[in-house]
Amino acid sequence: MFWAVHCLDHPDAANRRAAARAEHSARLARLRDTGTGPRVLLYGPLLGPDGETQVGSLFLVEAGHLAAVEDFVDQDPFSTGDVWGVVDIRAFTPSGNSVVTLPVTPETPEPRRPPTPI
Repeated sequence: MFWAVHCLDHPDAANRRAAARAEHSARLARLRDTGTGPRVLLYGPLLGPDGETQVGSLFLVEAGHLAAVEDFVDQDPFSTGDVWGVVDIRAFTPSGNSVVTLPVTPETPEPRRPPTPI
């Protein structure tokens, strides 16, 4: 199952974000390299109106259940370091019309695709 994780920083979190960034990035690389925990398919910072100031984070995660995603978020240095003020986790189903197709694994159902023309 896919999950969208939308995190917004506390308004005063810029210094805490900077202090935790290396540990946050290292953890994501470690999860990718070891294949442990939820599979993080896509992630990056959310930017403010100036297009430069980081104001949050966005993840697209594959996990079998919500609790695994909640644990993933709770253990992140941006969470333990009080960077994120609001975190919203939602189940996500990609459209078959999307430009990007997500890989199917045993934990995810086959994505819905439009019928193939005959």
